Amino acid sequence: MNYLNIKETFLTLTSETYPNGSENDIIRYLPYGIEKDIVGNYFIKIGNSETVFACHIDTACKYKSNVKHIIEDNIIKTDGSTILGADDKAGMCILFYLIQKNIPGLYYFFIGEEVGCIGSKNISKNILLFNKYKRIISFDRRGEKSIITHQSRKRTCSDEFADSLIYEYEKSGLILEKDQNGVYTDSAEFTNVIPECTNISVGYLYEHTNNEQQNIFYLEKLAVASAMVDWEKLTTKRKAGDIEYKESNYFYDCNVDNYYYNKNKNKKNKEEYRKHEKRGKRGKKNKPLLLDYKKDCFLGVKDFYLNDNLSYDEYLILKDNFLDSQDEADSKFINQMELKFSFEKLGFIL
Repeated sequence: MNYLNIKETFLTLTSETYPNGSENDIIRYLPYGIEKDIVGNYFIKIGNSETVFACHIDTACKYKSNVKHIIEDNIIKTDGSTILGADDKAGMCILFYLIQKNIPGLYYFFIGEEVGCIGSKNISKNILLFNKYKRIISFDRRGEKSIITHQSRKRTCSDEFADSLIYEYEKSGLILEKDQNGVYTDSAEFTNVIPECTNISVGYLYEHTNNEQQNIFYLEKLAVASAMVDWEKLTTKRKAGDIEYKESNYFYDCNVDNYYYNKNKNKKNKEEYRKHEKRGKRGKKNKPLLLDYKKDCFLGVKDFYLNDNLSYDEYLILKDNFLDSQDEADSKFINQMELKFSFEKLGFIL
């Protein structure tokens, strides 16, 4: 495979889906010299570097399937019968390209990200292996502009680091910006051992659905720009193990029975939101709604969300800002909502 041909590589990698447990089937496409660690991830080290580059191999599906591509200009999608798997074969393409360009770094291909970051969670416990690194860059984020600074509301990299990375990409004409709304991914597993942990947009949209698509032109541009970044000169400000939560702008307004975004929340009397009661739909009893301002997070309200008929966009806001896929209750809620929206796309209402 010619790793420098991003489109060809992407089409090859997404010709099939790879649910967790089938990652070994993709070995035939991995670069020469790749190794397997003690928990099943794949890695290769090039030169001397304090940078880890990461992606994940598995796709968000239950069964292996052949994928039928539909190509419309710079957009690649499927015929609608399967997901595409751009999450995260797009990230694999970037790592392959950098490896082919001989960019120094430790390259990690994680297993089981879509089912709880299994591979990264287990290998991140090997502190002696990773504490020599200053940054981990995971090429796994929707859209075309994000440098993730927070995942599940917890800071994973400093603004100074993100700014220095943005500056490096600007040199190649790629305009990125800081994004506080990251979901929990592989890179977050390393925040206790690696100072700067981030994810970068790779150009996919509508991940985890049969409408998933990839902007291949953006992916090609990202690959070239990434090879030009001076990774070793990026600013390091955050200390491994530091815990900081982002300030939340989201409230559940019990008076108007509406979940909404409030840009002027600082003008509100916070005590008004300390404790409210709301009659749940379908005849549920009144339940307290608690807001913990120390952590700026909601407590005990997921039952309300399930009953409030969220739109898909509202669900993504909730998922990006308040849910932790590593938490058992949150994970169950996410699975329920993903199933709900999957059925709705098929014309069924749960």
